[in-house]
Order: sequence, then C-alpha cells, then structure tokens
Amino acid sequence: MQARAPNRGGAGAPGTAGARAGGPAEEAAPAPVTVLIVDDHELVRLGLRSVLEAAGEVQVVDEAATGERAVALATRLHPRVVLLDLDLPDMSGVEVCRQIHQHLPGTSVIALWSGEDDTAHADQVLLSVIRAGADGCISKRTGTGKIREAVRTVAAGGAFLDSDVARRVLKLLREGPSGETPATESAALAGLAALTPHELRILRFIATGMTNREIAERLSLAEKTVRNYVSGILHKLGLNNRAAAAAFAVRSGLSGGEPL
Repeated sequence: MQARAPNRGGAGAPGTAGARAGGPAEEAAPAPVTVLIVDDHELVRLGLRSVLEAAGEVQVVDEAATGERAVALATRLHPRVVLLDLDLPDMSGVEVCRQIHQHLPGTSVIALWSGEDDTAHADQVLLSVIRAGADGCISKRTGTGKIREAVRTVAAGGAFLDSDVARRVLKLLREGPSGETPATESAALAGLAALTPHELRILRFIATGMTNREIAERLSLAEKTVRNYVSGILHKLGLNNRAAAAAFAVRSGLSGGEPL
C-alpha cells in the first residue's frame, strides 16, 4: 500500500494555512472615512449618522449642534469630512467653513443647504460658503445615496454639488443673484469708482461672506453704522441687495485675501 504524501498546507484545508503563513499578506481593509456632523437639530444628526454608518465605509467621530463646538471638535479630532449645516444658532456656517478650511487643510467641508429659500440671502450664503472653501454642497432634500456619494467624493479629493445646488450655481453665474443682468453689471462697475476706501473695504468683507455684525466687530463700529454703509454701497453700485453686491465683488476680484 502506497504511503499518503504529507499535507504541506498544515492541518486545515490543503494549502490554506501555508498560504497564510508563507504567502503574500492579505490587503488590509481601507480605513473608514471619519466624519463630523454639524447641525443644531438632533433628529437631523441622528438621521445623517444612520445613513452614513449603514454603508460601513464611514465612521462618525462626533456631532456638534453649534458652530463654536464644531470648530473645537474639528480642531481636536481632525475628521476627513465635516457635514456642515449652514444655519447654526451661534455663528454662520460660512464662518465655520472658513475657519476649518484655514486651519485644517486635511479636512473637507460639505455644506448642507436648505434649498427651500429662493431668495437673495440664500444666494449669498450659497456663493459665500463655496468661496469660504467648501469642497461640496448638497441640498438637505437630496437622497441618502447622494449623501454617501458626496462624502466618498470629497474624501477622495474631489468636489461634489448635487443637482439642485448645481442648477442654482449655474443660474447665479449666468444672471447674478436675483436676476442681475450684464447691463446691471456694467452699471456696478461704473459705480465702483465712486466708493470711498472705507466702503470698498466693507465691500471686500461682504464678498467673503461676513455678516454686518462680524464686519462691525472687525472694524469696531456699531452694527447700525455698518448697515448704513452697506445701503450706501448698494446705492452707488446700483444693485438691489447684499447678495448681488457679494457676487459682483467676487466676479470683480475683490474677495481675495484680507481686506486692506
């Protein structure tokens, strides 16, 4: 009777243990994308956490209900992605985005846009958060699959706008906020020369998305004084609202860097 050849793969299935012991190491699973969720509504935060963690590719490292808490947690935890509501109780989502973008270059921000307010203010917020460094912007009405897609895209170094936001941005680029036309743009360019240095400085602040209160604090002025300056700027430029002034300033190259 012929002797059976020894099993060189070990005690288990032929070749299995041997491949584990001496063969190439198995590829490690990719690390999950770390996400910080920022929204002042607890139910929204819980819903977003459930959507993101269901796919198994995302780890929600913490949640924040205020802008101040969001900046503190992002600074401590260094998440790869921050899902950021733009309407926070203590500070603007635009300012939160700006601080994270400035101090945490390895963190991407996806802005959560309500998409329900088709007004000049909504236009300004949308333009301002993109200018402040957001890598993505999605409507809160978007589907769960798009939310996960947005996180994966920006975590990989890309940019993401969902269809609602993309349509709005294209409209703003073509027309300006609230239907500003090329003729209005020409009039605004002519009025730019009439601005005083102080008004020009405030226009630069408006272009970066700062509120009247934030401008007042920066310049040590009363908020009412800033409102008066803004009204004068709009009158000289022949523009209807603050959002139009912000978009005009961005298109005119007045929003780069710290205002003088």
